[in-house]
Amino acid sequence: MNGFEQALALTLRFEGGYANDPSDPGGETYCGIARNRSRDWIGWLAVDALKGEPDFPRCLARDQLLQSDVRDFYRKRFWLRLACDQMPDSLASVVFDTAVHCGPERAARWFQAALSVEPDGVVGPKTLEAARDYPAGPKGLARAVIEQRRIHYAVLGPWADRFRKGWENRVSELETLLA
Repeated sequence: MNGFEQALALTLRFEGGYANDPSDPGGETYCGIARNRSRDWIGWLAVDALKGEPDFPRCLARDQLLQSDVRDFYRKRFWLRLACDQMPDSLASVVFDTAVHCGPERAARWFQAALSVEPDGVVGPKTLEAARDYPAGPKGLARAVIEQRRIHYAVLGPWADRFRKGWENRVSELETLLA
């Protein structure tokens, strides 16, 4: 399994399958892809087509084209956008999961801030060079990104109280990659 497939498998364990929780600002989601934020995702056509099936939403996991659409979505919009393919696996997994959960631009800015690189929200050559030279190494850099997530979760309003324990469990599990 390559770095992307490993990171995706970990992230999808947290993101789950189909949900339509009225308390979730993302609204209807499949594998963490929120319809409210990604209306243009081609996978929604398959989800909508399968809603009439008697075993919905379980049937979604068996649709191979839909699963391919999920992988393509995450590879293009997160993995490649943040240059995770140019990072050591443990760091790439943390940056990728942070982008999925908190947004790619925010993840890039936190990554850059940890590196003392001007945070422009784009992981480019300067950011990657600084990452290679980071004194605490890739795992130390991943820990710095995780710490930014914890700070972010702590300052979110009361609407987030219901989700905080799960988010903390998520970052704690990511930390086990760094042990």
